[in-house]
Amino acid sequence: PATVKTIGMTAFAMTGIETMVIPNSVVNIESQLFQDCKRLKSVTLPTGMTTIPTVMFSGCTALEEITLPSQVREIEWEAFCGCTTLSYVYMDAAVTEIRDKAFADCPNLLQFVCNAAAVPHLGVDVFKGSYVEYTTLYIPNSLKSNYVSAPWTNFSTIADITTATKQPTPAVRNTNIGGINYTLFDKGYFAEVARNESLTGNITINPTVTDGANTYSVVTITPQAFQGSQITGVDIANSVTTIGRAAFEGC
Repeated sequence: PATVKTIGMTAFAMTGIETMVIPNSVVNIESQLFQDCKRLKSVTLPTGMTTIPTVMFSGCTALEEITLPSQVREIEWEAFCGCTTLSYVYMDAAVTEIRDKAFADCPNLLQFVCNAAAVPHLGVDVFKGSYVEYTTLYIPNSLKSNYVSAPWTNFSTIADITTATKQPTPAVRNTNIGGINYTLFDKGYFAEVARNESLTGNITINPTVTDGANTYSVVTITPQAFQGSQITGVDIANSVTTIGRAAFEGC
């Protein structure tokens, strides 16, 4: 209701909520509001919001897009961390600060639209694990010469913001190929080795896997991928660039 002024920490965390419209009457939102809301697909934020709080949307694995209110200045740490299907982000001119891991582990991030009046200051590992080498960064053309350092330069393309047209969310799916579980991303056609705790014996991680008409480059072994399995040996292709924490722990 319009009488609400404050929403407290973890108010909706780990619930089955799917959509939310937060009224403009709300002036104070505390951290972790939607943390691990696995079904949340759509949210409208109050127009006067100036900060996206810590861990606000972390783990919202169904959230596909977000448009931030025009007055947002800061995006706090891990605000969108682990939003695995998030493909489109729009932020407006007021943004000056994006803190640590704000958009980390968002592997489906396809379009990052940054209309900031100046290059935002970035914390540590803002885009870690989000494969921005397959992501287009849209910025004002007049500022393009200012985006000259990593991680901005890691984006596959830096384009004029006036050309930004929202694209469909790329498909993400889990499948088993050759006895190994993978997550396949149509964004860039790459694959991650997923959880495989029941495997035994010697295994081979090939450089590519094929699903239907598409071929995917295997680039990551995710955290805890083989933790607790009974594998006795592994041959890892040179295509793999990242092996996650505890990937082979307890084997």
